Amino acid sequence: MLRRIKQTLGEQEPMPFVQPPRMHSYTLFYRIAASIAILALAVGAYWLTKSVSVAPVQVSHATETRYVVNTSKTILRQLLPDGSVVWLQPGSEMNYPAAFSPTERTLQLKGEAFFSIARDPSKPFLITSGNVLTRVLGTSFNIRAYDNAPSIEVSVMTGKVSVNIQDSANTAQVDASSVSLVAQQRARYVKAQHRLEKQEGRDLPELDIWKSTTFIFDNEPLRNVLPLLNKKFSVHIETENKALMNCLLRADLSNLNLPDILEMLSLSVDATYELEGNTIRLRGQGCSPLSNP
Repeated sequence: MLRRIKQTLGEQEPMPFVQPPRMHSYTLFYRIAASIAILALAVGAYWLTKSVSVAPVQVSHATETRYVVNTSKTILRQLLPDGSVVWLQPGSEMNYPAAFSPTERTLQLKGEAFFSIARDPSKPFLITSGNVLTRVLGTSFNIRAYDNAPSIEVSVMTGKVSVNIQDSANTAQVDASSVSLVAQQRARYVKAQHRLEKQEGRDLPELDIWKSTTFIFDNEPLRNVLPLLNKKFSVHIETENKALMNCLLRADLSNLNLPDILEMLSLSVDATYELEGNTIRLRGQGCSPLSNP
C-alpha cells in the first residue's frame, strides 16, 4: 500500500549528493601568491634604489636675491646669511643672495651703510657700489655711495679693506688704481674724473656713531643721559616732548654703537626716533617728574 502511494506521487529514490569542487582553496592560494609577488617587487625596488647611487635633491637659493630698502627715517639693522651685520641708512638700499656661494660673498649697495663683516678667509666679501668694488675678509667699515653725490667714500674702522675701480657694468677692474686701507683711513672715488684717492691722517666723522661706549646707567633721567651721548658720538639728540627728559634709563650700554643704543633707548622709554641730518629726534609721551621727598 505504501509503495503504491509513493509510486502515485511520483516519488523517486534520492540521488546521491556530489560535493562541488573546492574552488575557494585555489582562489586563496592565488591571492597569497599575488601578495607575495607584490611584496617581492616592493623589496626589489627598494634595494634597487639603494644600490643605485642617486644624489639627494638640494634646493639651491643661490639664485634667489633679497632686496632691502630702508624707507624709514631710522637706521635699519640687517643680519646677513653668514652672520655679518649691515646697518642701512634711511633712503638706502641693497641686494644680496639668499645664500652665498661657496667661494665668495657678494652684495650691491646704493646709498650708505655700515658693515661688520664676519671673518672667513676662504670667502672674501665683495661689495659693489657704483663703479667701486670693496673687498674684505672680515672687518668693519662705512660706505657712502649716493647716486647724486659727486664721490663714493669707503671709510675703515677696523681691519683691512681693498678698494678698486670697475667699469660701468661692474664686471672688471679697468683702472690700475687700487688702494688698501686700514683703520682710520678713507678711499674716495671721484666720479667725474674716474679717479681713486687715498686719504689718511684725517678725522672721519662718518665713523663717530659706530664707536662703542662704556656707559652704564642706573635709573638715570634722560636729561643727564642725552648730553653724554651727544658728546660721545658728536650728534645732537633732542626730544619733541620735554616730558621724555623725566624718563629713567637703567641699562648697560657697554660695547654698543649709537644706532643700537637708540633702539634700546626707544624700547626703554616707549619712544621712537628719526634722523634729520645730524639731528636725532626722540618722540614719545614721556614720563611724569619724580616728586621730591
